[in-house]
Amino acid sequence: MPADTIATAIIGTPIGQLSVLAHGESLVGAGFTGDPGELHARLHRSLRPLPLAEAELPWLVKPLRDYFDADLTAIDGLPVHQPATALRERLWARLRAVQAGTSISYTGLAARTGIPGAARRRRRVRDEPGRARRAVLPRPAQRRRPRRLLLRAGA
Repeated sequence: MPADTIATAIIGTPIGQLSVLAHGESLVGAGFTGDPGELHARLHRSLRPLPLAEAELPWLVKPLRDYFDADLTAIDGLPVHQPATALRERLWARLRAVQAGTSISYTGLAARTGIPGAARRRRRVRDEPGRARRAVLPRPAQRRRPRRLLLRAGA
């Protein structure tokens, strides 16, 4: 595959179509969509000008298929290239080091990366006035009871 293109493949998985994007010999994007163009639009600005080209990508497709066939370590050796800030690249490297089957909190990931307050700062920024908020459903005890409509006979 020419170095001036982003190679794409679509893999059928038990949970839907997985599009993968590769540049050179590295995975640069993956997502559960049947349209690689959706992922292309979200790539790092240095990769977006490169055109998409369909390819077989056996070095990438086989480990992913093995992963979905229950070999959870099959993808551990895949080369990944995600250009970003130095901090974000450090976070992604630490996240990729988490072994399959284990979980880690955002706070734990931040601590392992050497920035223990990052998760709290993120929460504080999210909660600042004027920022978009996520919808939070009230607890059942806080929900209003529906008002009853009283009908009188003959009214």
